[in-house]
Amino acid sequence: MNCYHTVLKSTSNCKRMATIPNQRIKQMKDDHLFHIGINVPKDDVSKLFGDVKFVCMGGSAKRMAAYARLMEERLTAEGQEPYNYAQSTDRYVLYKVGQVLFVNHGIGIPSLSTVLQEIGKLLFHAGCSDVTFFRLGTSGGIGLDPGTVIISEKVVNWELQQQWNLPVLGKMVHNPAVPNKEIYSKLKAIADSLSLPNCLGTTMCCDDFYEGQGRLDGPFSSFSDEDRDAYLQHLQDKGVTNMEMESVGFVALCNKMNIPCAVICVTVVDRLKGDQITADHDHILQWEKRPIQIFFEYMKKHHLK
Repeated sequence: MNCYHTVLKSTSNCKRMATIPNQRIKQMKDDHLFHIGINVPKDDVSKLFGDVKFVCMGGSAKRMAAYARLMEERLTAEGQEPYNYAQSTDRYVLYKVGQVLFVNHGIGIPSLSTVLQEIGKLLFHAGCSDVTFFRLGTSGGIGLDPGTVIISEKVVNWELQQQWNLPVLGKMVHNPAVPNKEIYSKLKAIADSLSLPNCLGTTMCCDDFYEGQGRLDGPFSSFSDEDRDAYLQHLQDKGVTNMEMESVGFVALCNKMNIPCAVICVTVVDRLKGDQITADHDHILQWEKRPIQIFFEYMKKHHLK
C-alpha cells in the first residue's frame, strides 16, 4: 500500500494525519479561528469535524450552499438544510454534510489563503486523517467553448511558473504548486464517463480580474486590442487552457500542508472570442454543476459513509 508523505509520522495503516508545519500551534491552549467563527478547545472540533475526508472549496457562498444541499439530498431522503458552522461571521460559510466540508473562499488568493489556512488548522485540531481538498470553480477558457470542464494538471502564475510567490518578512518565498497526478487522472476518467466536455489543462492564476487577465471591458485601458489579442494567443501557444484567480495559491498551500488536492473549473466564456460573460443564467447554473458532479462520482468510489 502506498502512503502519501506527511510531516508527522504515518500510522501503521498508512493514514495521513492532518498536520501543519508550525509546531507552535501544539503549544497554544486556545486557538480562535476568527474568520470561520470557531474556538478551540471551546468548540469540540474532534466531535464535530473529526470524520472529515473531503474539503470542497469555491468562491461563491451561495454556490457552496447549493453544493451542500445537493450532498444532503444524496445522503438523506429528507434533504435537510445544511448547517453553516461559520454563521457567526459574515466573510465565509462552512457547511458539513456527512464527511465533506463545503467552504467558500471568496475571490483571489488573499481571501482564499486566509480561510484555507484556518481550515487546515481546524482539521489538525480535530485529528482528521486522509483528507483531500478540491477547488470547484468557474474560469475563463482560452480557445475552449463555455461549459467545458478543465481539470488542472498544472497551475501557473502570471510568469507561467508552477509556484506561488509570497513576500514574507521582506523576502520573496517561492512555494511550489503541483496538483496530485493520481487524483487529476482519476477525475479525468470520471468526466469522460459522464460524457462531460472536458480536458486536462494548464490553469493560469491571475492577481486581477480585469487588466490582470487582459480584459478590454474594465475601467482602465493600458494596452491595445492588438497587444491583448497577441498575449492571449501567446498563452494558448504555451498550453494555457483557462484563467482564474485562486488555483496556484490553493495548490501551493495544500502542498505545504502535504494535503492531496485537485482543481476542477468550468469555463463560462472563451476569452479568445470576448470578455463579457453573455450566457444566460440557466446555462451558467447548469455548467456550475459539472465540477460537483465529477466530485460526487469521485467520492462514491471512495466509499464514504
